[in-house]
Amino acid sequence: YETYHSDKVNQIIHLIGIPIVYWTILMILSNPAVSIRIWPEWEVGALLAACLQINVTLFVVMIYIVCFSLFTPTLTWLYLLVFAFLGWSSNYLNLIFEQLLWVVVPLHIAGWIAQFIGHAYFEGRKPALLDNLVQAFLVSPWFALHEIFRVRAWTPSPVAKSPKEIDY
Repeated sequence: YETYHSDKVNQIIHLIGIPIVYWTILMILSNPAVSIRIWPEWEVGALLAACLQINVTLFVVMIYIVCFSLFTPTLTWLYLLVFAFLGWSSNYLNLIFEQLLWVVVPLHIAGWIAQFIGHAYFEGRKPALLDNLVQAFLVSPWFALHEIFRVRAWTPSPVAKSPKEIDY
């Protein structure tokens, strides 16, 4: 993944674009029309009701937490905090704003466009998405999260080829 993102401007674009794309996907998937509410919002309040929903967002968040924890078990606590917040906030925003999709969908598209511009104009090469979908949708959020929180120094480099090349 790092080989696709050597330009600093493109890296910054991705550090902004990847979280936007990921969060907006969660907001689209947590739309109340496709959610099962365990408790009605009027009974427990929107803050708690956002935690008490079963929807696609819940399963996506759980998959990412498990996968990321397998990549770097020592940072499971960070993944739990970040993804719990993203999942809860997606549910909460969908509960309090009825027309949220009118903002979320254009924001999602803008996040993708910014990343493609970063590759076309600053990186000068095609995005990883075109070579490997798993890398694009699983590894890219992992890298972005590590860059945002500056925790890469705590973990082995995921592109190292041998134990001698691992940078702790």
